Order: sequence, then C-alpha cells, then structure tokens
Amino acid sequence: MVLTAVLGTGLIYLPQDEDDDLEEQYTPVSDSVENAKDLSVALKAHAMKLDETAMLRLEIDAVKNQNQQKEKKYLQILRL
Repeated sequence: MVLTAVLGTGLIYLPQDEDDDLEEQYTPVSDSVENAKDLSVALKAHAMKLDETAMLRLEIDAVKNQNQQKEKKYLQILRL
C-alpha cells in the first residue's frame, strides 16, 4: 500500500500528454498542401500553354517563310 501511494504521487509530476486533443491533432494547421498542389497544377497548365504558344509561333514563322518564298517566285516570273 505504501508502494502504491509512492508510485501514485510520482504520476502527478509526469508531463501531461498533449496528444489527447483529437480535434487539434486532425485539424489542418494550414492549407499549404492544397495550395501547393493547386500551384503545381497551375504551373503545369501555364507551361503547357507556353509550349503551345511557342509551337504556334513556329508554325506562323514557317507559313510566313513559305509566303515569302512564293512571293519571290511570283516576282521572278513577272520579271521574265
């Protein structure tokens, strides 16, 4: 019985476990993970649009070059 009393009084001095509050444990601190995912998706979409824009510019340049070549040929024909 004395041993139980001694051990029981020692439990008073143990640090309280802060993990008992389940709501605090499972409530997100911030939405940083979701924000990071949203940012990642947005950056990928932006990169795809930049790639698409670059490809369209290359196509436009190719068409302009073809038109210039045709114009040169027509001018050569007209000069003859």
